[in-house]
Amino acid sequence: MRSWHSSCAVSRLPANLRLASEPACHGVRCVGVPTFLMTVVNEDFLAENEEELSDAAAAAEQAIKGALAMGAEQVLAGKRFFGAEVVVSDGNSRERFLVAVGASPIK
Repeated sequence: MRSWHSSCAVSRLPANLRLASEPACHGVRCVGVPTFLMTVVNEDFLAENEEELSDAAAAAEQAIKGALAMGAEQVLAGKRFFGAEVVVSDGNSRERFLVAVGASPIK
């Protein structure tokens, strides 16, 4: 099930339209912002984060950046390879990505 939280954004509509979703005294229309669950998992750990973002593309970008940062930390700490599955879900749809970071000396 999709999780929606209400947040208010200024609309370009005239004030006092008396819409059910509009606060009567503010002239601001409330719109739903989807909540995305972002998961990064591999054989060593599981990291989850739930956040309100504008769309699935923004959620995927943020989750992939987080996985790349984790991978860079692991490689700098001495691991030669870091691989993880990144899952972005809003309750109705789910996207999966593979993120890999590695470093190997060239001889």
